[in-house]
Amino acid sequence: MAKLVCHGQKYTKGAIAKIERHNERQNEHYGNQDIDLERSHLNYRLMECAEKNYFAAVMKLVDARNNPTGKKLRKDAVVLTEFIISSSNEFFDTLSPERQKEYFQSSMKYLETLFGKKNTIYAVVHNDVKYSIVLIVYGVYRVREKLKIGTTYTNRKKNVYEVKWNGIGKTSK
Repeated sequence: MAKLVCHGQKYTKGAIAKIERHNERQNEHYGNQDIDLERSHLNYRLMECAEKNYFAAVMKLVDARNNPTGKKLRKDAVVLTEFIISSSNEFFDTLSPERQKEYFQSSMKYLETLFGKKNTIYAVVHNDVKYSIVLIVYGVYRVREKLKIGTTYTNRKKNVYEVKWNGIGKTSK
């Protein structure tokens, strides 16, 4: 039986450029052996980054938030969370490309209802990996305040969180 995988990880501003290079497949080599760069042409975006890069988009969100003290963002402040949504090949083999796109769009809409469309920075579907995945990147909610999405997570002792919820990835029949 195929199972949904939804994995979220928080990042500081120092990791933003690395995440963007990885998502845009700009690196020459990848530690993940499941990435097949010859299939990268099969990747597509569900949402373009509205700014010139992820960093600019995140900083625009940070600047737009209420920061009455004018203090600088701490080096270790979490500024974005990246969600990876996937399932097994067994599941994706049953979907046409149109249904797969619908599945990922539905997943993205569900996350937008939880975290806000205005906080969504970017979404890309990677079909150049062993299991098709969508990467959805979200920015911060407010400066100097923990991400409010933390209440959705379980396993808080690690920096990596597995998310539990219903309603994600639904497709029409």
